[in-house]
Order: sequence, then C-alpha cells, then structure tokens
Amino acid sequence: MIDLPVSPLMPGWGSALTLLSLFVAAAAGLTAALALRRAGRISRRYEALMTGAEGTDLASALDALGARTAALEARLAALASTAAATEARVRGAVQCVRVLRYSALNDSGGDQSFVVAMLDADGDGVLLSSLASRAGTRVFAKPVRDGRSSYTLTEEEQRVVAEARRGEKDG
Repeated sequence: MIDLPVSPLMPGWGSALTLLSLFVAAAAGLTAALALRRAGRISRRYEALMTGAEGTDLASALDALGARTAALEARLAALASTAAATEARVRGAVQCVRVLRYSALNDSGGDQSFVVAMLDADGDGVLLSSLASRAGTRVFAKPVRDGRSSYTLTEEEQRVVAEARRGEKDG
C-alpha cells in the first residue's frame, strides 16, 4: 500500500485514517444490520399483536368487543328495569305471615282460637281471627294498613301484627 500524505502537516497518517475509516464503516454496517434485525422482530410482534386468534386484525376485534359490550349494556338495562318492576310487585305481596294459637274462652279446652296476620313489606294486609267455644266458632277478618286497623284489635291481634312487622319467628 502506498502512503499518501493527507496533508503536508500530517505525513504518514493516511493509512491510519484509512484503517479507522474502515473500522467505523464496519461498525456502522454491523449497527445497521442489528437495527434491521430488531426492526424485523418488532414488525413480526406488531403483526402478531394486530392479528387476533381468529385471524382478524386488532381493530376488528375491538369493534366486535365494543358491539358485545353495547349488547350487554342493553341487556343489563333491560334486566334492571325488570328487577325494578319485580321488586315493586313483590313489595305488595304477602311476605310476613304469623300465627298465634290461644285459648280465648275458659269453657273450651286447648288452644282452639287463633289469629293469623298476613302482611306485605309496608305492613298492609289482613288479620284473620277465630274464636272457638263449645257453642261454636266465630271468624273475623280485619284489614290492616301500615300495621294498624280501622277496627279495634285484641291483645293477641296486636301481638301478631307486631311480630309480623318485625319478622320474628312464630313462638
């Protein structure tokens, strides 16, 4: 190899600069090759990410997921409406039933008389009372509104209504 002077001020530096230039070019080539390889891996990962399990792209999968979510939200709203209507119906249904058997008169043996309270969640309903004696049995029905009746309630009837409103078990 012929040594060409780079400049008159730096004689003999030409071959060193040539070797340095070759080294820098090789390093740049190696860096570019590694960058291309990495870009290829990133591109393959990106393609895998953008392609779903069924072969659809990510945008289509997100659109399908959005449609399913909207359908589920509509169904949830319908169920909430149905639940509210059912709750309103159940609130007016008989929920609290209590029975008390007792001996109302001294001339009858055993607890032949009874009081039955059938109330809804608001304390509205009916009381059925039966007074048993040797001469016969009498049955009375009394309306109940908010735990009270427009008719006078006996001690037993008041007790049964109170137990029904508290939700106590029959004792």
